Amino acid sequence: MGRKFYRIELIDRGERFWAYPRKPYLWKGVKKPFKEDEETPRISVAPSLRHCLSAWTGNPIPYGYLYKLVSKNVKIVFPKDKVPDAILTKEHWILEPAEFEKVAPFVVHGSLGLKVAHTWEELEQIIKEVLNAQQTRENDGCIHLWDEESWKFRKFILMLSAR
Repeated sequence: MGRKFYRIELIDRGERFWAYPRKPYLWKGVKKPFKEDEETPRISVAPSLRHCLSAWTGNPIPYGYLYKLVSKNVKIVFPKDKVPDAILTKEHWILEPAEFEKVAPFVVHGSLGLKVAHTWEELEQIIKEVLNAQQTRENDGCIHLWDEESWKFRKFILMLSAR
């Protein structure tokens, strides 16, 4: 395993935890503009926080926790035939239990990843915005991702959140 892989968790799972393959959670009311495999139990991972968030496009995730894969010798598959947007998001699957270590909490500013795509073109645009987001590590210990609009007000936003 030469590349690093990460995953997002919505709750703090501690400094280290074991993840187990499971079927994907289907968000009510969110319809993707394509059909993806809903039956294969897996642990979804991607090569960066931005890629992880781009794979969650259309689901409201303003904050969470970034974890890094630490298990060695786990088989990682690229499911481009089962998840059409994997070509863009670089989503990969692990099909066996794997251990992860916390990197940091993260905060998403603006509308990054919070929009719902109804067409493939809209999905591509949203993924592009997420992948091009500004990323900073602030004094609060969190990784922050900024869309273009909130980046302009970054100092003001950080000043308000420090209170």
